[in-house]
Amino acid sequence: LFSQSEMFRIKREALKGSGCELGVLLGLYVGLRIGEVCALTLGDIDLSEQLVHIDKTMFRIRNPDVGSPKTLLITGTPKSAGSVRCVPIPPFMLGALARLKRGRSDKNYFNA
Repeated sequence: LFSQSEMFRIKREALKGSGCELGVLLGLYVGLRIGEVCALTLGDIDLSEQLVHIDKTMFRIRNPDVGSPKTLLITGTPKSAGSVRCVPIPPFMLGALARLKRGRSDKNYFNA
């Protein structure tokens, strides 16, 4: 667990960054799992409703074909129906998310 001081420093520094840093904040303040952040697209972020729509996750599996690469990244649905949800965006993140989305396709991955 992080102290309040540590959370403040993480928040301050992450708000200066782009997708990857904001993904850390989504994990800390919204409760998204790492696979959910990795599978997030800009279209999943609804600034007008101030919601993040979670309906997919990304995970790594062993490559069934012998050779290279040894693992593959797969995007799929969450393990349970309860994991499909809409979560509120903290107000302090709205400006940074708006800057991230500006001029980019909704199909772009969040952290790209």
